[in-house]
Amino acid sequence: MASAACLAAAVHVRLADAADRAYESPAPRPGLEIALGQAFTQPFGELRGETGMLSVAHGGVAVDLGLGARLDARWVTSASLQYDELFAERAEGARGLTPGLAVRFHPFPYGSPNPWVELGVGYRFLWESFSPFAPSTSSHGLQPARLRVGADVARLGQLVLAPFVGADVNVFLFQSPGASSVIDDPRVSTFVLAGVIGRLEMPSR
Repeated sequence: MASAACLAAAVHVRLADAADRAYESPAPRPGLEIALGQAFTQPFGELRGETGMLSVAHGGVAVDLGLGARLDARWVTSASLQYDELFAERAEGARGLTPGLAVRFHPFPYGSPNPWVELGVGYRFLWESFSPFAPSTSSHGLQPARLRVGADVARLGQLVLAPFVGADVNVFLFQSPGASSVIDDPRVSTFVLAGVIGRLEMPSR
C-alpha cells in the first residue's frame, strides 16, 4: 500500500508538470521576423505655434510593415515603415509616412500570453493635399521617442498575433510647399494608436 501511494503521488506530480507545460508557449529562437500591423491612430498636440494637430487632421488608419532580427528569446531589433491615412480637417486629404528603428523586449518569453514592450525612434512625414491643381503642404521632423506595449496572444505555427497600444513624440522641423523652410516655432505632438500586428517568425536554426 505504501508503494502504491508513492507511485500514485509520483504520477500526480508528473501529470501536474505536464499540465503546466501545456499552458506554456515555445520561446522563439534567434532568426528573422516579418511584421504587418494595422491600427487606429489619432494625433494630438501642436504641429507648430498656433496650429494644433486637430486643426490639421483627425484619426485614421495606420499600416505598419517591419523587418526584425531576434537576438534571443527576449530581445528583438527591427526596422519599420508606417503609413497613415488620416481624416483631413483643413485639406482634401492627409497622410503620413514614418520610417523607424526599434528594440523590443519580452520579459516572460516562455509564457502565454507573452507580453512585450518596444522602444523606438523615427522620422515623421505629414502631407496635406488641397486640390489636384494646388501644391500639397509637407511637414516633417524628428520622432525622438516611440513606445508600444503589447502581448503575443495567439500562435499558428510560425505566425504570431499580438494586440498592442502605443504613442510617440514628434517635433516637426520643416514645412513646404516649394523648398522646405525651417519651422521657427516648432511644438510637440503625439500620435496614439491601438491595433493588431502579425509576425512571421523564421528561426535561423
